[in-house]
Amino acid sequence: MSEENTIMREHYVITEESMAEVNTYVPIRVKTELVDEIAEKCIVPASITATIDGQDMLMPPMYRENTNIKSRYLMGIFVRLYLRGTFTPEDEEDIWLIPEDEYDKWAGGHIFNQIERCKQNSKLKATCFDMIADYKDFEKRLNSEVFAMVNAMNDPVARQLAAMQASVTPDSMEGILEQIKEIQENREKGYGVEDDE
Repeated sequence: MSEENTIMREHYVITEESMAEVNTYVPIRVKTELVDEIAEKCIVPASITATIDGQDMLMPPMYRENTNIKSRYLMGIFVRLYLRGTFTPEDEEDIWLIPEDEYDKWAGGHIFNQIERCKQNSKLKATCFDMIADYKDFEKRLNSEVFAMVNAMNDPVARQLAAMQASVTPDSMEGILEQIKEIQENREKGYGVEDDE
């Protein structure tokens, strides 16, 4: 990566005029719907292999949080809902995921530090405190949901069941059915059945 690509040359600046137009509260229904919509999109599978009897076996995937995606969703929601800003999403059906270059312009401008500095302005102080507190409430809700989903998806019992299901191939199923058939035939012939005394 060249040095030129690592230096942000453009970033956004919050003005007093724009701070006077922000939203300081997003209704709980909207927060809940957003969390339901995007939490699963912040989780990605991680492929895991295990060596059994010298043979690599693909295990049921583990899941982890994708911090890049989650950060971009959080910034997109902050820009659209709280700052009343706009950006062009990469996917028109996913309007909350801010593109990386737009994310960098907001994050590179240290947008939250800009807002913190606005607290020194007595006219904007309450607005800054209220907006950041409400945004932090949304962030906490999303973090909690992602954490709970990752834990549920990585549950060892569920993963063990998935591994067992994956190990049942047509060949192994045929062998199991043959064994069941043999047991039934032996029972019919009286093999392995003890007489009552």
